[in-house]
Amino acid sequence: MGETPKGLAAQMTASLFEVAFSGEVLPGFDAATTQQKVGALFKANDQQLKKLFSGTRVVIKNKLEEVQARKYYQAMHKVGALVHVHDMDTGQELPMTTTADTPVATAPPASRPAAPKLSFPKVAPPKLNFPKTAAAPAKPAPPAQPEPPAADTSGLSLAAQSGNLLAEGELPEAEVLDIDISALSLAETAGNLVDDSERERKEAVNPDISGLELAETTGNLVDASEVPPGPEPVQVDLSDLSVAEPAGNLIAETERPEKETVEVDVSGLSVAGAAGNLIDEKERPKKEAVKVDISGLSLSDSK
Repeated sequence: MGETPKGLAAQMTASLFEVAFSGEVLPGFDAATTQQKVGALFKANDQQLKKLFSGTRVVIKNKLEEVQARKYYQAMHKVGALVHVHDMDTGQELPMTTTADTPVATAPPASRPAAPKLSFPKVAPPKLNFPKTAAAPAKPAPPAQPEPPAADTSGLSLAAQSGNLLAEGELPEAEVLDIDISALSLAETAGNLVDDSERERKEAVNPDISGLELAETTGNLVDASEVPPGPEPVQVDLSDLSVAEPAGNLIAETERPEKETVEVDVSGLSVAGAAGNLIDEKERPKKEAVKVDISGLSLSDSK
């Protein structure tokens, strides 16, 4: 059956909404992480992200029904971006909530059914019975962090990679600067950057070297009369010294100090055979075997 005139009139008068973003980040979210996730959500490049987070109001999407607008809001809110949804006819902002019972969801398309949740039986680990030792004081468990509400993004779609994040009518017009370069010219590639007439002239310095002369190549740089006198040589008397023969010792036998010979009694020592042990069995310390009670242990079926 066709739709009633009342239903058609309701569709014709349905409000359309626009989603706008001004670069605001929700409290408790890191700005850099939020910017990275927004870029991944819209597949935006660095220039587009810079425009989105410049603080200027940017319309992300317009002419949306309320359900679609709420989905955009939830997707941005989940990654920490604060967006505003306005009625395009009245300009009033659409009130939003972030609870799980937000009335935004319609039945998902039949072509994209929700993935089934798999449930596995929990198997308790085997209990081991070990001797009790002094346990360290237990640390207090950290407070449980509430999970962020799940956003329904089934009604969202991304523009093609060859498209722009903003429509042509939404891009601000940049002012074109007209610079007069009629008086400028480029030098030839074989020429110099500065002409010879523009180079700074420096006066050459001519030192007077008329009083200088070079010594002969076989002479000394300084004459003997200009060399300062050195210290007098030290005379050492070597008349009482003699050199030993090459086959002799540096110290004569009479000059060597006498050392007392130490006699060690090894009559009570013997060497064990190669196949024996260094310590006899009776000399080994006896260690008491530790018995562990495993009567209370059992293994669960691995299947």
